[in-house]
Amino acid sequence: MPQIQSTDPMTVVRIAQIITVALVLGASTFGTIGLLLAPDHNPNMEFLAYIGLAGALFMVMARIVIVKVIAANMARKVLAESDIPGGGLASVFLTKVILGGALLEGAAFFNFVCYIITGSNLCLAVGFTLVAMIAIAFPLRGHFVDWVDQLRRELV
Repeated sequence: MPQIQSTDPMTVVRIAQIITVALVLGASTFGTIGLLLAPDHNPNMEFLAYIGLAGALFMVMARIVIVKVIAANMARKVLAESDIPGGGLASVFLTKVILGGALLEGAAFFNFVCYIITGSNLCLAVGFTLVAMIAIAFPLRGHFVDWVDQLRRELV
């Protein structure tokens, strides 16, 4: 696990914000291009829309459960090994932000590809909903500080 040298909350949050903006812009740009290039509705490939929806639901659940478990396990390890109180939690926070955003971004890209293939508006709606979920989870300084305080209460 890479170690972030600074534990200043604003530095950590700024890095997480840049990554989140990149995730949102990449997926939304691809979705917009897909919207402009998509063919007419293709009923022969309609099953892809439902596969995309199922994949999106799975990734949302994975983001809720798996990311929390991974972050908690990493934080336990970091807090046990660190001499500095809270040292290393910046890396855990960034991992949590990147992993959570990447799961949703992957599902969004898949739905945009399904839209390009099928022309189904369901795929487009699911894709942009996933992008909105990434944007809604935009990390702020308070999120990082509250998360660290919550970890200390739960794990110590």
